[in-house]
Amino acid sequence: MILPFVAKNVYRNTAAVMVDQRYDLTGFKPSAAILTDSGNENIHIAFMTAAGISTANYTTVGGQSLLSHCYTFASEPHNSNTGATTNAVISNIRTFVTQNGNFLAECAAVLNYENNSLGRFQTTTGITVSNTHVGTTVSFPNPDLSFSQFEGVFNGSLTGSVENWQTSGASANSENDHVIGLGANTSSISASVAKIQGRFIMLLFLKQVENFVYPVFLLLQFITGTSIQALYKHFNFLNEKMGEELKQKGLLFM
Repeated sequence: MILPFVAKNVYRNTAAVMVDQRYDLTGFKPSAAILTDSGNENIHIAFMTAAGISTANYTTVGGQSLLSHCYTFASEPHNSNTGATTNAVISNIRTFVTQNGNFLAECAAVLNYENNSLGRFQTTTGITVSNTHVGTTVSFPNPDLSFSQFEGVFNGSLTGSVENWQTSGASANSENDHVIGLGANTSSISASVAKIQGRFIMLLFLKQVENFVYPVFLLLQFITGTSIQALYKHFNFLNEKMGEELKQKGLLFM
């Protein structure tokens, strides 16, 4: 959780020490793809625009063309479509993440992609949408990881077709919950991440629109040089304005 800045003492270690190196970004040049298979790509395009991410650093593309270009990250804001075309897209996404790609599914795409037998990115038998009213009474099991770094309050049951879910069988691919309910709602998941083949390859399933901004653009800032402070500013703007504006424009199908 990002808190308001408060002046603190800064200490310098004078002895040699071994420290954890979480990620090595040497030579890392990410490129993002916003998938168009649901026709809702404007949702994530709006996030890119609000965060100051240049169109030179991302593109829109159909999932069937995902493997034809060198992308390091792809996202789908909402996709409830089924059939042969969607199956082909899910198969491509599965190949994409096993080849070191990162993928984020949001809202209806969470249920659609995970419960398709061609997906199964985070579980063995899929998920069940519970849409339990957990509100902001939530827990963050992995607060030290980048996906859980955001500003503001996280609502675990924000209005939408998929607000939160439960694992039907067992988790898979080192699945880790990032937002869960408390008390009787600890089985209700609002955000989770998995790794494929034990590498820095994450599948991100996320319902919360506003809080999606920080972890995704933490990745994309390495392309543009956009400062963290600027991202905070844009994030606050999204918290206050973006959700309502997207609804008014008919772009929010959560």
